[in-house]
Amino acid sequence: MHHSRSTFLTGASALLLAAPAGAASPARLDEHATCPAQTWPEAKQRLVYGNQRFVSETAAHPNQTVERRVDTVPGQCPFALVLTCADSRVPPDVVFDRGLGDLFVCRTAGNVADAIVIGSLQYAVLHYHPPLLVVLGHENCGAVGATLDWLNGAPTPPPSIYSVVAAVSRGVHRDMNLEAAVKANAAHVARTLKGQPQISALHVVSAYYSMTTGNVTFF
Repeated sequence: MHHSRSTFLTGASALLLAAPAGAASPARLDEHATCPAQTWPEAKQRLVYGNQRFVSETAAHPNQTVERRVDTVPGQCPFALVLTCADSRVPPDVVFDRGLGDLFVCRTAGNVADAIVIGSLQYAVLHYHPPLLVVLGHENCGAVGATLDWLNGAPTPPPSIYSVVAAVSRGVHRDMNLEAAVKANAAHVARTLKGQPQISALHVVSAYYSMTTGNVTFF
């Protein structure tokens, strides 16, 4: 028989209430009350420190043990949301030196925020209450470069790729260089997300990842 998530959680809560005094309750990391409260400056500082470790080749690789993997099976408490490009050279968990359960990540070409991405982020906000969302653009982004080419007269790409180009084109203009366009696109997506229900409660920032240096710059 199929049970909805809400039905399951209601039943689980009833079982916990009925447990004998002193009985150990299983950890449920995705329950609202069990995710520790953090401020957005604290969350951002954790990302900054992690990126500094990555850049200086002193990565700590936190929360990547067998114990952490097992501990997060019941649920998760990510301290930040990250929307970034699908580019294989920009893995947020590596760039920010984080581990299992730390970051809730969505990745699309050009860090485009379509309905699926917005819904995924809203779900994370409702269930895990992270204080921070980072929209991360990156050096030499192919999706943004293709958008600039199209704006400057290149042939229109096939329909599915055009959907990415069309979305990116809302935040850039033809006279921009690639770095400026990447930053403008990230800022545009961040502004768009700030106006979405649930997400509007977060601190939303845009950032730029330099593949040359490894540095992430927030703006």
